[in-house]
Amino acid sequence: MLKLLRLTILSFLINFLFLPLKSDAQILLDPLTQTKYINALPIPSVIDKRKTGSLTIQAKQFKQWLGITDPLGVHLPTTLFGYNGTYPGPTILARKFEPLTVTWDNKLVDATGKALPHLLPVDNTIHWAFGPNATIQSGGGVPLVTHLHGGHTEDISDGYPTAWYTPNYLNKGADWKKKDYYYANTQEAATIWYHDHTLGLTRANVMAGLAGMYLITDENQEELLADNRLPATPHDIPLFLQDRQFLSTGEIYYPSDPTNFYAGDPEAGVAGGKLPIPSTSIIPEFFGDFMLVNGMTWPVLDVEPRIYRFRVLNGSDSRMYNMKIFKPADVTIDKIMNPFMAFDPTVQGLKMLQIASDDGFLSVPAPLDSLFIAPGERKEIVVDFTGLAGQEFVLVNNANGPFPAGDMVDINTSAQIMKFRVSKPLNTKYPIVTIPTKLRPDILPLTPTTTTARQVILKEVRDEYGRLRPSLGTVTGGAMMWMDPTTEKINLNDTEEWEIYNETSDAHPIHLHSISMQLVNRQFYKADQFDMSIMMRMNNQSALPGNMKHAPGVSMSMMSIANTTAANVLLPTTTTGMPMNEGVLTNIQMLGMPMMPAPDELGWKDTWVIYPGQVMRIRAKFDLPGNYVWHCHILSHEDHDMMRPMTIVPNNLPIPPDSTANFIKKIQLQIMPNPFTTKATIQFKMKETLPVSIVLYNSLGKVVKTIFSGTLKPGSQYFYVTAADTKITGTYPVQIVVGKERASVNLLYVK
Repeated sequence: MLKLLRLTILSFLINFLFLPLKSDAQILLDPLTQTKYINALPIPSVIDKRKTGSLTIQAKQFKQWLGITDPLGVHLPTTLFGYNGTYPGPTILARKFEPLTVTWDNKLVDATGKALPHLLPVDNTIHWAFGPNATIQSGGGVPLVTHLHGGHTEDISDGYPTAWYTPNYLNKGADWKKKDYYYANTQEAATIWYHDHTLGLTRANVMAGLAGMYLITDENQEELLADNRLPATPHDIPLFLQDRQFLSTGEIYYPSDPTNFYAGDPEAGVAGGKLPIPSTSIIPEFFGDFMLVNGMTWPVLDVEPRIYRFRVLNGSDSRMYNMKIFKPADVTIDKIMNPFMAFDPTVQGLKMLQIASDDGFLSVPAPLDSLFIAPGERKEIVVDFTGLAGQEFVLVNNANGPFPAGDMVDINTSAQIMKFRVSKPLNTKYPIVTIPTKLRPDILPLTPTTTTARQVILKEVRDEYGRLRPSLGTVTGGAMMWMDPTTEKINLNDTEEWEIYNETSDAHPIHLHSISMQLVNRQFYKADQFDMSIMMRMNNQSALPGNMKHAPGVSMSMMSIANTTAANVLLPTTTTGMPMNEGVLTNIQMLGMPMMPAPDELGWKDTWVIYPGQVMRIRAKFDLPGNYVWHCHILSHEDHDMMRPMTIVPNNLPIPPDSTANFIKKIQLQIMPNPFTTKATIQFKMKETLPVSIVLYNSLGKVVKTIFSGTLKPGSQYFYVTAADTKITGTYPVQIVVGKERASVNLLYVK
């Protein structure tokens, strides 16, 4: 006991005397005191819900060891929030057409049932769940709302930022609708994930540990696995990447001291003639110096000499990763990076083959020179360790932060992620797999149903304290706030093309909720821009209501301008007489030729990275009605104020009645692509021998074609509708009868 006491006292003295101090006297844990690659990569627990059912997941506070120690090697546990009391949360397995109901239960309470305070600083100067005049620390409880990122989800189950709730639902946001979330799982096999999405608190809640994976399988993936064309468990492994900082006590450190970020900035705080920046303040980005994979700092994975499938998820706040797999001897500063942020071309590294992106498989696997992944993105790769028994490899990163023109990575910390050790013997009970040259049918390009592209912008402005405020907006309306009226109003079932202009110096991963997108191209551009001084904006958030509802007819940004003290300054106005917002683009001119998608960009994605000075053109079909959001997935940006509402409204196209839902699930019906220009495939799976009829009608209800009439045996069925069948642009109901059940699905043909 005496020896242990002496050890504890010595550990404290070492921490106190030799570790760096923050301005608020908090002592940070030095990453250079940590020994890398000694702790095994954890594999999150799995909840198998591949059959229709329900599930309750509880968000709890707990302690978990993340691999960090004090300078004497004593384990330092970390206090966290996590789903089901783990970090990351459990991996949920789901199956296409097998719905799942999940209750995300907020249990952030102590042993007596009293609501817990937050683990991290809460900035009351930005919009957040309780509004600017309330604090979590006063006992109101931590608000939560879970978003299934990448899910094709009804709006009231999507995790809308103002649908938050505190423990026991004592307080609820203005858009809270129900406790039980319904996931229809109508999408193809994909690696998606879930995380908290509370207004203005997403960065803090995710930093505290509230995130986990959700894997969807389907018949195509199951056939690939059965044919030994993809690695299966235990050679199918998630890699959940996040970066962190820690105090010497082992607790998470999240910086909120503005002197570290705005000192000497003439545009910020008192120096710029504005309000003094609060001591607890949102920061532009967060970059940690401890690299975690699946909740373990710098772990090691022992592998067999065979092919592995890795599902890579970037769950970091701000950090982007550009990664290769090097031998340990090649992990040097000159081989990982140079002034152009490039790997030494003479160092090959292990080959990587990308097989899937955010929302499903690529049609054709794409060889990668390096794996680039931004916050919110998922990319699945296969790596072949065959013939490498006894060797070791390090997953290295050379992406600047912020990307692309920020600080270089540190060779001893952020440049290294994890180690692979080819130390396990080949387990012959698992077959050797051969990756096919084709993983799924070709993904046909979407055709817009609207005549003009929707033009939106990414912009950095200043808030009332002079802090950087990343924003979204429109080309004609300029930068806007979360509180401004909705500008992205989209007709249900429309396929739109968006042009996203990046007016900032950083790359931004832009995420659309419940939507899968296709990349059309990227292009450099130049434009004239109206920029308005921060002194022209008031943004008095203390006057805003706590529930932060969107005002129906007035822009909060415009209201700020209208109330400015600089009354003698003449502002340009819109056609309605309201002042224009900062960042309006005019005289847009394209530079050079459009850059077409690379092979690894030819899949379905819900998060795309837009680079500085470029316009990105994407297309998406908006087939779920309701209120959703689109935002930057740099969480510090999303919270302040780079998120906007998006509403999909019903139009004149008929919608299949809800009564078809069970029928569609039973036969696993899908029609794709829809809309179509040349050919649409009607695909379903029979579970027993039954009479079937498939009839195509026109919009007047007249029969265009009887596609099939007869008896079908169990198994997958494929039928086709071609342009020759439809001829004229319009909606064509397809009526399908199987036995005594029937369904009607609207097929849209566009020339």
